[in-house]
Amino acid sequence: MKKFLRIFITALILTSLLTLLSCYVEIPDTSNVQDSSIPSIDDSGIIRIDAKALYKAYSENPIRADISYKNKILELTGKVSSILDDGTVCIEAGGFLASIYCKFDYLWVADVANINRGQVITVQGICNGNYAFNSVLLEGCKIIS
Repeated sequence: MKKFLRIFITALILTSLLTLLSCYVEIPDTSNVQDSSIPSIDDSGIIRIDAKALYKAYSENPIRADISYKNKILELTGKVSSILDDGTVCIEAGGFLASIYCKFDYLWVADVANINRGQVITVQGICNGNYAFNSVLLEGCKIIS
């Protein structure tokens, strides 16, 4: 019985000490940290989002993603995986066939000539939702950077 009481009191003391120490642990302030996977909306209503985050939203729940993004102006950042003959730029979004298709207005097609495969770019366009092979389509795109 004495052995049990000794173990119990030791456990109680250790638990109390750990609780007291945890009160003094400083939690870092992350309020100013911008996570690229979390979309942000500026004053003009443009939604800034990473290509992988947009693709993930559509692959997890296309209806919820449509409510959040369809027919809205997105500013999308990602790595160019390919450039099609019609001037459509495909942005990598994760796995095999996971792409964001960016269709450019004819005024911006000349700028597509300056893009290289593997380059990270930012485009602005209107999200049109799901596209072929479970990808996502942005139309009326222009290159931001």
